[in-house]
Amino acid sequence: MNSNPYQSSETKQPAVQHLRNVVGWVAGSVFAAMASVTPLWSGLHLAGQEFGLFPAPYGVFGIEINGTPVSNRSFMWASLLAGGLFIGVAVVCFLRVRINQKHNATVRSASSQTIR
Repeated sequence: MNSNPYQSSETKQPAVQHLRNVVGWVAGSVFAAMASVTPLWSGLHLAGQEFGLFPAPYGVFGIEINGTPVSNRSFMWASLLAGGLFIGVAVVCFLRVRINQKHNATVRSASSQTIR
């Protein structure tokens, strides 16, 4: 027997769910997209120079990293890979934003319903 008349054992209460962060994921997506610009720019420039895809206004020759010569082609692929990874991170962050927005919408709609 329940001693409290205001607390019934038949009361249905939804499980409490917290709102998820959206702004942080948006900031991460924007940061990753902005960080991808420099490696993609240099990689595309070197691709245009190496493969003749489009006329390059200037040539890049003699790339050195810590005094060690690096070929243009390897630097091009490394730059394109780094830029692609940043773009991938931006896409994953954007998808997480969409998932969190849908979750927050369902939590808000569930909390606005009356407890039966």
